[in-house]
Amino acid sequence: MGASMIKLLVYYHPDSPTAREIEAFVHQVAEDCARQDLGLMLEPLSYSLVPDRKLASAEKRHVVTETARRLTVPGVDVPAYTLTNFRVGLEDILGSRVSVAAYVKNAFNKVYYVGGVPNGGDLSLTDAVVGERRMYFIQASYKF
Repeated sequence: MGASMIKLLVYYHPDSPTAREIEAFVHQVAEDCARQDLGLMLEPLSYSLVPDRKLASAEKRHVVTETARRLTVPGVDVPAYTLTNFRVGLEDILGSRVSVAAYVKNAFNKVYYVGGVPNGGDLSLTDAVVGERRMYFIQASYKF
């Protein structure tokens, strides 16, 4: 069993002396994730360049906008997917009112993403949600 996604938390300010280094790092991690078929959840956290001071409203707008522009990797999107499900069942077994069935959802255990959840970071970005892994079901029923 391996990973299907990683989460990267970065402290970032677009006007910081380390901004270019962080941008290069994030883009390299995104490329590595794409090569390994891993999802990337990026959570940038902004900060003020003045110690012990929160970001003022105008500065926060600038930081949020620039962070989204600089750290968003072009072409990153939740990809389309196809799942394979199976169901086999017997109805009214031997003339009785009993039926049984067996199901397999996501038969080939494909890793896929079904949507997103706000991650609560400064940018109000959304984290991708990984879909369900292979699941087995057995059902039995009796008709009254």
